[in-house]
Amino acid sequence: PSYRTQLANLDVKLAALEARAVGPAQTGRFRNQIVELARQCSCQIRRIELGGTDARPWREEDQAIEDGASRKNGGGPTSFSLLRHNMLVTVDGAMPNLQSLLKLIAEQKKLVHPHRVELHSSSRDGQQVTLQLELWLFTLERTAI
Repeated sequence: PSYRTQLANLDVKLAALEARAVGPAQTGRFRNQIVELARQCSCQIRRIELGGTDARPWREEDQAIEDGASRKNGGGPTSFSLLRHNMLVTVDGAMPNLQSLLKLIAEQKKLVHPHRVELHSSSRDGQQVTLQLELWLFTLERTAI
């Protein structure tokens, strides 16, 4: 294929990836999506906290969720940094509703990783459950060359 065709194909892939990223400019919108999804699933949001941001250099053939040892053996440096934002979500609801919420969050196809999930019964009969979910939100940012 011609260089123009290859470039057009790469532009389409880049646009699709950028739409999945959850960077500083998208965290508020993603937070609002979580609130709306919880309502759709008849769950009640107790708390949503946006935590700090961690950044590290992005290397060729890198992975966002990987231990430090395997990163050291990875490819060469790039002109990007991986940004990770933390979001803590606490939600109450019946177990089937919470399962539906988790499914809908996954269906958003965002660059989000459920780092920690905790469930606690919040009623004597066990019908109501509290879900505490720590999400890692990812994006790549160009750094100085």
